[in-house]
Amino acid sequence: MPDGSRVATLAGGVSGTATDGSAVEQVLVDLRDLDTGTHFDWTTQAFALGAPSFTTAALGSPLGQGTTWFRGAVDAAFLDGHRFRLTARANNPTGLMVQATSTFTFDRGMLAFGARDGQGAASVSPLNAAGCEELVSTVTLTVGPSGIGRGGAIAVRSPRAGPCLSA
Repeated sequence: MPDGSRVATLAGGVSGTATDGSAVEQVLVDLRDLDTGTHFDWTTQAFALGAPSFTTAALGSPLGQGTTWFRGAVDAAFLDGHRFRLTARANNPTGLMVQATSTFTFDRGMLAFGARDGQGAASVSPLNAAGCEELVSTVTLTVGPSGIGRGGAIAVRSPRAGPCLSA
């Protein structure tokens, strides 16, 4: 996230890139609300902690010299107009750690919705799968009477399934 940026949504979490001459083994991240002084509790998805709470981010290319990383965080936890600091620590297999920080302001006012938004309807078929099998669904969107205007977009959010474990 660019330092000093204003964001309207985190699109499901925080992310970035990490590089190391040998390999990136792990990225740990912490979020702090600079206006309240509280840190993000990754378990409850709320700013409720008095001390840093570094948690492991998912790596796109574990042990690669360069990788993307991601850690989920819900937008609902971020208060509009507040300033936040993201701290990321990247470790390589030898134990060398590099830390980077970035500050950003959460600003939902940047989102613009048209007066006719939300007039469509969508259906999904099939709705579920047995066990942990992979599911391919068809989404059918019926656009409302206003159609989709210039610059318009369609967003589909799939429900998050529970964990699947196999023996």
